[in-house]
Amino acid sequence: MDKGRINKLRWSCRRSSLELDVLLEEFCQHQLETLSSSELDVFEALLQLPDKTLTDWLLYHHPVSETRFHDFVKQYFHPASE
Repeated sequence: MDKGRINKLRWSCRRSSLELDVLLEEFCQHQLETLSSSELDVFEALLQLPDKTLTDWLLYHHPVSETRFHDFVKQYFHPASE
């Protein structure tokens, strides 16, 4: 596990909204170090998206419009949704 990469991702989880900060911090505490290299790639790309997009997808369950993020968001942020 690349600790430098993990630390960079943790830092990137600091967002402009408290709601996203809380959600992403919880994700980091419980999931980040369990991700595979390819999942880390997806998460890293996800964090490059604007806060509005992340808020819509992660907090308000709006449909994920980019297929490369769909399965990741469903698995880690909306596991009970269909």
